[in-house]
Amino acid sequence: MSIIVTVSGLNENYLKALESVGVIAVENYFLNSDGLLLAGGGDIAPCSYSQVNEKSFDIDVERDQREFFLLRKFVKAEKPVFGICRGLQIINTYFCGTLFQDVKNHTRQNGFDRKILINTKENSFTEKLYGKTLTVNCAHHQAVNTLGKRLKVAAI
Repeated sequence: MSIIVTVSGLNENYLKALESVGVIAVENYFLNSDGLLLAGGGDIAPCSYSQVNEKSFDIDVERDQREFFLLRKFVKAEKPVFGICRGLQIINTYFCGTLFQDVKNHTRQNGFDRKILINTKENSFTEKLYGKTLTVNCAHHQAVNTLGKRLKVAAI
């Protein structure tokens, strides 16, 4: 199985975890790929969701555009896409959703990711995989505000 992973600015821990399960990180090769993984990283440019920058930082507009391009290709080809943190925000923005630019108490604390409890939606794939609640790490400060078109909430 081949999966495209956007690698610009990708944390080393993502690369090590992906390589440990046989995923090869490539960027511009999508025709023969089975899926797309949009990984975590810096903030999405607020202009991508029609907002003025008020509290966003670590913005990489070139990465945003590259990921929107890849996402468009995978959506058109009806291939699976999975978003982690920033990746989820790219997906939401691509489908005309908006983001909260700064969610308090969700960024790293003393250099470590926070642990937060999320609740899965009834009958969602996340509930089927993990049950009604689960703990996840959180190192970002942006989150979905308005849900994008054609998207469904799987957990909060």
